[in-house]
Amino acid sequence: MSDASGERIENLGASAGWESEDGQIDDDADKRSRLDDKSGQPDGDATAEFEDIMSIRLTRAMIARHYPVSWFEEYVKNTWVRYLVGSERNQRIYRLLRVQDVGPPLPKPYKIEEDHFADCGLKLAYGDEVKEFNMDRISDGPCEQSEFKRLSIYCASVKVKLPTKAEVRIKAKQMAELTSRPLTEVPLRIYVGRLLFLLICILCHRAT
Repeated sequence: MSDASGERIENLGASAGWESEDGQIDDDADKRSRLDDKSGQPDGDATAEFEDIMSIRLTRAMIARHYPVSWFEEYVKNTWVRYLVGSERNQRIYRLLRVQDVGPPLPKPYKIEEDHFADCGLKLAYGDEVKEFNMDRISDGPCEQSEFKRLSIYCASVKVKLPTKAEVRIKAKQMAELTSRPLTEVPLRIYVGRLLFLLICILCHRAT
């Protein structure tokens, strides 16, 4: 599955400029992006900035930790991840991608990180393009301002709006509420069931 994901990433990079660091986006798009940042809108309506997006960014470790819980799908929707899309001149290339949704179950689980497995991917959006990817290429490393700037310029070029500051605050509040929610009886059964499934995946992986 990882190989197939890598192939899809490469194809998408060719069509949307995900991979190449040399590809230049037109000056008009850059100007539109800068104008949007200085639109003079009220704070709640203003476009989210780098620090705002980082407040609702998920790392691979966070995803692995919360994957078994019943509210995982609700938790990850409209968050952002730093995703490895390829390499160029021996340098890894990452893009900031929005999590649109959780993908359908896969026929075979895969490892997110050590002792953490998953049986679905995520539908990730970059501008106006959406593709489904495994979660094992989500980065734990810090995002760079240049990655956010590239996202902003590309979104402006395809006329896709980034979230507002108010939308980010609402999402951050929801994430905090979900992670502090006690497990009730029904979600607890779901949680235990998923943990048992993942434990079986770990044991099978170690046996091979």
